[in-house]
Amino acid sequence: MTNDNDTLDTKPLSPGAASVRALMMAGRVSVPDFATGIDKSERTVFGYIAEGMPTDYIGNTPYPRIPEALEWLTKRRSQQLPPPRRGRPRKRQGSSAA
Repeated sequence: MTNDNDTLDTKPLSPGAASVRALMMAGRVSVPDFATGIDKSERTVFGYIAEGMPTDYIGNTPYPRIPEALEWLTKRRSQQLPPPRRGRPRKRQGSSAA
């Protein structure tokens, strides 16, 4: 006895369904494919989505919108501040205790 859910993925799509799917997915990509494309982990991409990266949902599955997501990443990277400087604080000039 086979499960109907197992056979759904292996059935070929009709031409009409394939064209609707192609239109629906135009400009969108799955999270694993997007993560591979930007050389980050899937977990990092899900963090970006939580921070507000432009994403469409089909059901509960997120699909980043490629052009907007790349623009969002570019803006995010340019707004990040450099890390705080480590080490001892600098001495103040002109004020001596002696």
